[in-house]
Amino acid sequence: MAEAGDENLYAAARDIARALGKDPSAAGDILQILSGYGATGNTSSNSRTNASHGGGANLNLDRSLNSLERQISSYIVEDRPIWSDPVDSRSFLDAVDELIALAGDLRSMPGDKSVAVCLSRADELIQQVMFRLQEEFGYVMDRASESFDSDDEFSGEEDNDISYDQVIVARPVTDYKIVIEPLQSSVIGDLNAIALRMVSGGFGKECSRVYSSRRREFLEESLSRLHLRGLSMEEVQDSPWQDLEDEIDRWIKAVTMVFRVFFPSERLLCDRVFSDLPVSSVTDLSFMEVCRGTTTQLLNFADAIALGSRLPERMFKVMDLYEAVEDLIPRMETLFSNKYCSPLKHEAVAIHKRLGEAVRGIFMELENLIRRDPPKTAFPGGGIHPITRYVMNYLRAACKSRQSLEQILDQTRNDAGSETRPLSVQLIWVLELLETNLEGKKRTYRDPPLCFLFMMNNG
Repeated sequence: MAEAGDENLYAAARDIARALGKDPSAAGDILQILSGYGATGNTSSNSRTNASHGGGANLNLDRSLNSLERQISSYIVEDRPIWSDPVDSRSFLDAVDELIALAGDLRSMPGDKSVAVCLSRADELIQQVMFRLQEEFGYVMDRASESFDSDDEFSGEEDNDISYDQVIVARPVTDYKIVIEPLQSSVIGDLNAIALRMVSGGFGKECSRVYSSRRREFLEESLSRLHLRGLSMEEVQDSPWQDLEDEIDRWIKAVTMVFRVFFPSERLLCDRVFSDLPVSSVTDLSFMEVCRGTTTQLLNFADAIALGSRLPERMFKVMDLYEAVEDLIPRMETLFSNKYCSPLKHEAVAIHKRLGEAVRGIFMELENLIRRDPPKTAFPGGGIHPITRYVMNYLRAACKSRQSLEQILDQTRNDAGSETRPLSVQLIWVLELLETNLEGKKRTYRDPPLCFLFMMNNG
């Protein structure tokens, strides 16, 4: 009876080999797998059940490991991506799960030489598996990215049947309640399945590195479409102010889009790709790595402006930057709440403070500008002097940003004691400086009526 049972088992192994498209000579390997099955359970579960039975259990574990080595190695040596075939990817993940479980069983067994040898082999195989999973993770993301890009491409052929009334025109974004979904749910499921195994195998950081590098590329491309030039600190310092004014306008629009749309969308994607992981830090680490480059690029531009020249005409664009960063900080508090993102948040707070110091310095430079304006010759006809027109227009524009200016001056006063005046006193002081300057200019008039007319027009 036993011999008949063995013959039937071997015949079944040959049939399975043919069904799988393998050489019938592989029946011996399949027979070894089938021989590990009893009335219940599979090879690895039986080996774990029999772990207390000494040498027999060790033999079963060795057989299980041999079987898994053959099965997994057949995938690892393949040149084509495993995830190009859903059946192969599922089978590979099942084998990886068995391997990780088997390694866990080996670690829990009393140490002897045979167990140590098996564990070493299992760990080496796990490392090979993790390297292959790392490649597959990148392949799945690249394939999804290509599909996403191709969906955005337009055909070069004209369609004469389309009416111009049917053409959809993009409308300006106003509420920013948008979520970008660059990856399909099936792709996210594949990435999550790979991430679970990589984290279980101790390769969480490597998985995070592959993910963040791909998503950074997407963000960089998205940022370039907002027409930001990505200037370095030196390039900002050397650029004409007129060019920088345009760049500041683009920067404010870009930073709004990044922190209201791009980063929240990336956070949601991270949460889905790395959901149900045994180590939650992988999600936070990945999100930080995705956002760090873009955030640093944006903050460096604002910092370069803050450290630049204190010419009075720069004040209002610097004020725009100050207010934009101020609006940004609460969003960073929400998005960057984990420990990995804290340095980015702290850097934004520091740059916001430096922008405030720049505004304060520019305001002081206005005072110096008035002091340095010489009497020279009498202004023709006793009309409104250019310095009067400049200062009054300047103060009028400054009052439009009164709330932010008061905040800046109050903050400076709190940091430096009582040396800094509040805004109302500061404005009065500027007007007194202007009046003193005009008093010097009126002395250039030899005709008293023109002198009085000059003071009436400028006083």
